[in-house]
Amino acid sequence: MDASDFHTAQAITATTPAHETARDAEMRRTAIIEMIGALDPRNAQERAIVCNYVIFWFMLRDAVRAVQLPDLEGSRLNRARAHVLAMSRAAQKWLAELRMMRKAVRPVKPVSPVAKPSVGRAEPAIKISDLAARLGSLPSLSALLAANNALGSTIPPPFVARPPAAGSSAAMR
Repeated sequence: MDASDFHTAQAITATTPAHETARDAEMRRTAIIEMIGALDPRNAQERAIVCNYVIFWFMLRDAVRAVQLPDLEGSRLNRARAHVLAMSRAAQKWLAELRMMRKAVRPVKPVSPVAKPSVGRAEPAIKISDLAARLGSLPSLSALLAANNALGSTIPPPFVARPPAAGSSAAMR
C-alpha cells in the first residue's frame, strides 16, 4: 500500500459513522474517492492535505446536522455552533494550504538554447587612474557637515526616551 492509498483509506475510516449500512458505506466511499479526484492531488503530500480536507468536510456536515437538532438549547447550542465554526476554519485552512502549495510549485518552462557569448577579458568601464582622480576631488565628510551647519540646518539628535510627565495618563498607570 503506497502513501496515496493509505491517506485515502484513512479518510474513509475516519468518516465512518456508527451503524452505517453497507449501501451507505459504499456511497460514502465513492463520494470520498470522487472528492479526492476532483481536487486532483499531484503527489502524496497534496493527497494528505486533500484527505484531511475531506475528513473535515464530513465532520462539518455532521456537526451542522447536530446543531440543527431541536433538543439543543442554551450553552450546548452555543458550544456546538463554536465547534462548527472551528471545523469550518480548519477545513478552509487545509484548502488554503493546498492552494499555497500549488502556487509555490510552478512548472518549469523549457529554456531555448542560446548561443553563449565568447568568454574573454572585458575592458573596464573606468580606469583605476581615473577613479583615483575622481575620489580625490570629493569633499571630505567633515567638510560636508560644516557646509550643512553653515546653512542653518542641523542633524537632529538621536531619540532619547524620557519618562512621562507627572500629570500625563501614561504616568498614572
